[in-house]
Amino acid sequence: MIKNPRNPIITPKDVVPSHEQLVVKGALNPGAVRMDDEIILLLRVAEGCKKQPGKVTVPVYRFGDNGGELEILKWEAGDPKLSNRDNRSVIYDGDLYVSTLSHLRIARSTNGVDFTVDDRPFLLPRNR
Repeated sequence: MIKNPRNPIITPKDVVPSHEQLVVKGALNPGAVRMDDEIILLLRVAEGCKKQPGKVTVPVYRFGDNGGELEILKWEAGDPKLSNRDNRSVIYDGDLYVSTLSHLRIARSTNGVDFTVDDRPFLLPRNR
């Protein structure tokens, strides 16, 4: 095995956000398989909210009968109920929220270096 000098071969800028209010923070931990003449990656994509001046925002999925639906929670940065522990999580009124959500995407290549990442998630979070 030889490490490609173009590593990393997929970066956040190569991945389209799954929602207009989100930004891709990471393209991580792909699992790879060769199928016929393609190399297919199952890529974990981490997304967080776009920054809004004076606000703290976190993405959450609300689960109902129709599956998960994205909701962006938003608070004033100076709200006394808000505690920013670090850049990975937020506590609001005693409830802990992570600052990013992950889903899986498929990426495809014929040469193992130049990948095209699907625009839409392959697998989203679920509670069932």
